[in-house]
Amino acid sequence: MGRTQRLPYLGSCWAVSSAEAMSDRLCVQSGGRIKRLLSDTDILACCGNFCGRGCEGGWPIRAWEYLEKHGVCTGGHYRQKGVCKPYAFHQCGYHPGQTYYGDCPRHTWPTPRCEKFCRRGYPIPYQKDKFWGKVKYEAMFQQRHSISTMGN
Repeated sequence: MGRTQRLPYLGSCWAVSSAEAMSDRLCVQSGGRIKRLLSDTDILACCGNFCGRGCEGGWPIRAWEYLEKHGVCTGGHYRQKGVCKPYAFHQCGYHPGQTYYGDCPRHTWPTPRCEKFCRRGYPIPYQKDKFWGKVKYEAMFQQRHSISTMGN
């Protein structure tokens, strides 16, 4: 339903995939009324040690728990306008038909600092831009996640 990102060389896939799944659940649970993308950068930077090691890997289940306890603001692609926190890293390498931002780093980029404010020029304050959800577990080794309570 949402975006598909080509990720630069770093271990942020756990945050990106979690934010994409959360965004999809938000759309489904709202009957298609809310089509906002949630911020993978907010999860990556602000979930901290609770979720893992930022750009060196993390746990999606913890990202869902972070959504429930702290909420996640809106996000989108690198430099995307009209969202609180777009993705922090540009695509790297050459991809036909896409903007070339530069070569990929030899190692991972450092995890972004957690900032409790939205990008400059975005009109909604960070705390008011957030969405919250409820994590549901149905079986010990089978998890189902659903955003059942929405707020922003």
